[in-house]
Amino acid sequence: MTDEPNAAQRQFWNSDFGDKWVTFQTDLETLHAPMNTPLLARAAIRPGMQVLDVGCGSGSVARRAAVLAGGGGGVTAVDISEKLLDTARAIAVSEQSAHVEYLLADAQTHPFMPASFDRIVSRMGVMFFGNPVAAFANLLHAARPGAQLSAVVWRRGDENPWFSIPTGAAIRHLGPIASDPDAPGPLAFANADRTVALLTSAGWVDVRADPMQVILETRGTAAEAASSVGSLGPAARIMEAKGATAAQASAIVADIDAGFRRFETDLGLRVPVTMTLLSATAPA
Repeated sequence: MTDEPNAAQRQFWNSDFGDKWVTFQTDLETLHAPMNTPLLARAAIRPGMQVLDVGCGSGSVARRAAVLAGGGGGVTAVDISEKLLDTARAIAVSEQSAHVEYLLADAQTHPFMPASFDRIVSRMGVMFFGNPVAAFANLLHAARPGAQLSAVVWRRGDENPWFSIPTGAAIRHLGPIASDPDAPGPLAFANADRTVALLTSAGWVDVRADPMQVILETRGTAAEAASSVGSLGPAARIMEAKGATAAQASAIVADIDAGFRRFETDLGLRVPVTMTLLSATAPA
């Protein structure tokens, strides 16, 4: 056992789960792509700016940010998962993307150069810190005076059928698991008021947590989405914790399929959710 900050998250994202994320990377990027435009619009990246992308994953936001920053600017894309960074680098090579430096590091503790970034962005990458106040304080140390932080995070489950349907299906078959709603994980910042308080405690000012409606998109059927979510999402965590049998897992995935069917279209699933769009400013 180690007391290294975020050691459990580092292990998790470099485990078989990281391999699954890479396997489903194309589908996940399709799902999450509708968040990119509002996030980058809020960030207002201009040519020549230096940008930090926190929890960059496969690098989609970082590559778009690099286009906005132009040849005189640059993007540092940081993630705790070597598996995801390898994927990001490979995609960057295939797309001939420029001005992105991919960095394997923990943004909570990494010694970024002080006052080096004009913008900090994150698409669902800041919810996994063991100590969010320390993490946001570290990011503030890396931000230039007046720099802007913009991030998208998941909101409460009742506003988010992409989570509530799988979670409900797993609980019906297996029962709930004991969990801390504020523990590091996808829904750690589901409470917008708590998230504002964390950023404020870390020293950021003009903190906002605005609801943002988006349509999550998949290219496949409800059954295909249910299979994917059953491997990666909240239902998968409950099944693992409860030691679900193959029959139980199959029944849960079938229930998720049934729940998702109302979102099916000729183009794939279109699932309306409410996210939180965070923004904050580094003191001048």
